[in-house]
Amino acid sequence: MKYGNRKTKVQRILSRVLILLACSLLLSACNEKEEDNGFPDEQNAVVFNGRVVNSDGIGIKDVKLRVDFIDTRLFSSLTRKKSETKTDQNGNYQLKFYVRADEDTLFKQHLPHVAYRLTADASKLSADKYLLPEDATYQMEIYGRPDASEQVDCMIPECRKIDVTLTGFSTQDYSNNEFYISIKTPAGFFSKDEKGIRHFYGSYGKDYKATQPNVHYTIPLAVNDSAEVMVLRQKNGKGNQVWKKIYIGKTSPTSLTFDYNAAD
Repeated sequence: MKYGNRKTKVQRILSRVLILLACSLLLSACNEKEEDNGFPDEQNAVVFNGRVVNSDGIGIKDVKLRVDFIDTRLFSSLTRKKSETKTDQNGNYQLKFYVRADEDTLFKQHLPHVAYRLTADASKLSADKYLLPEDATYQMEIYGRPDASEQVDCMIPECRKIDVTLTGFSTQDYSNNEFYISIKTPAGFFSKDEKGIRHFYGSYGKDYKATQPNVHYTIPLAVNDSAEVMVLRQKNGKGNQVWKKIYIGKTSPTSLTFDYNAAD
């Protein structure tokens, strides 16, 4: 009987391993990645042109640009690499690819899970100099078939680290009290209107939460730009949000303080 019990345990372990292996294979099959192996067809060619610049409009070299066709339907996804390049000395780039027949068919159905994804990979840039997301990439998605020629620029702001203090927070009742700031800075891909005003498709953002009466953070903020700071104070279950715009110059401010008990 002892031997039989051991055999049952072994069988159970093997069954679990096989189930995990099967699930892993199933997930791999449902999340496909492939290279675009279609034949060039100039009638279906699309060219993305643009520049990658800092806040002052100065080009940034050696930033990788890539465009993928993505189909992110439930339980099944496809990422098809279409084209890849990198910026030149002046920050210019050009991506050329071809719309395949199966992609065009899906676009004509106006499906919400089908798009071209444009990615700027800034992993070679210094995080001490530039404002970078955690994965060092900025992305935008284009739904519907793009025009034969598209102008899409990308801004990666230079940054300066600033000491930020959250003060005055009581930690006695976390369920009803909360204090944090959420910082957003325009960054990433953008287009310009007729007046030359930039319209961003995304932003750089991060939350910083108070976990004790005085919390200190060192936060990178874009230089020569206004950071949007949302201050949330929740007291006894009632929340209050205040938005502030803070201009960050090359040398000032050097620090910021937000008080849980402030009147604003």
